[in-house]
Amino acid sequence: GVAEKIDELIGKSSPLNTVEDEDYEKVLRSLYDKVMAPIVKELKDTKTLIISPDGPLNFLSFATLLTPEDKFLCQDYTIKYVSSGRDLVPRKQIEQSGDDLLVFANPTYDEAPVLLASAGGVGAALRLLDRDELRGSLKFGALPGTQKEADYLAGKAGDWKLKPDVYAGSAATESAISGVDSPRILHLATHGFFLPEEQEKSEPRSKRVLRNPMYRSGLALAGAQKTLEAWGKGETPPTENDGILTAAEASVLDLEGTWLVVLSACETGRGEARSGEGVLGLRRAFIQAGAENLLMTLWP
Repeated sequence: GVAEKIDELIGKSSPLNTVEDEDYEKVLRSLYDKVMAPIVKELKDTKTLIISPDGPLNFLSFATLLTPEDKFLCQDYTIKYVSSGRDLVPRKQIEQSGDDLLVFANPTYDEAPVLLASAGGVGAALRLLDRDELRGSLKFGALPGTQKEADYLAGKAGDWKLKPDVYAGSAATESAISGVDSPRILHLATHGFFLPEEQEKSEPRSKRVLRNPMYRSGLALAGAQKTLEAWGKGETPPTENDGILTAAEASVLDLEGTWLVVLSACETGRGEARSGEGVLGLRRAFIQAGAENLLMTLWP
């Protein structure tokens, strides 16, 4: 079925796997035939598709499906995604944000972050179980390429009639992000993470339900690696500036009127699919915070 094809596609996307284009083509053609061909057959003068995916379809990039004419679906249609049908209901008119291009890049994960003003209660503590998973399965290595990304954006901002404000190194902190005030564009170039839930059959249902996917996905900022090490020693750095911005924390940022949020990190589109609820994770978080558009990736 479709879910198996999507799993196959995600598996082939692993950085450890080297696959030929032909292998992807088979899967992408098959998915087009199953998912889109019956719909396209009914369309007349349509130029835009608004897709509200459910279940495993949340993890499929519809734009890359291959048509019988050897074209990607996005070459025939403009494709937009919504988390759920309610996103189509017009929101109250919000005054468009200013001209700020706010960039966070190249955080120093293994150094203490710069101490900034209080995040105003945005911080949310992770449960011990989630901390154990983070400490055991993640290591945040330096991303010097994201500094080039930040420098490029700062250099181009004038052409786009935007004012750049770059937070890099030890200044790329969770506390600084928590204080954002509806920038026109928020660009986050760092490590993203999503921890799949591993359930033991013997684990009581009540305990499983408490494992909130909004706490198992997020972004790493300055000091994140230091925080993982502190947790290993049983210490708890202040949550509002510990370098781990969970989806739960991102969901209460002030992004009303922000036109675009770019999540320039691996697998930022991943999360946990729940029937009728879109994807619980970073995608849901930034929309909930008020962002009008998101740019992110499903792949490593």
